[in-house]
Amino acid sequence: MTLAKLKQLSYLNGVIQEAHRFAFDLTRRNARVRPDKPMRYNDEASWRRYTFPPGTSVTLSTLLVHAHESRTLHP
Repeated sequence: MTLAKLKQLSYLNGVIQEAHRFAFDLTRRNARVRPDKPMRYNDEASWRRYTFPPGTSVTLSTLLVHAHESRTLHP
């Protein structure tokens, strides 16, 4: 079977995407640093805005990123 035909199998693509979503290291945190400019974050839930100075390390849990309800599709 060709790659083009495999890509057309929507159920298979859904299974692969879910496997990727749950294939993460629970204890790892992804650090983000913007060394040259301030980093801005807008919290949509509280309407608050945050500005982090250049060089500030911001981390997030991979579990929260991949398993948060707002990021999950509900058919």
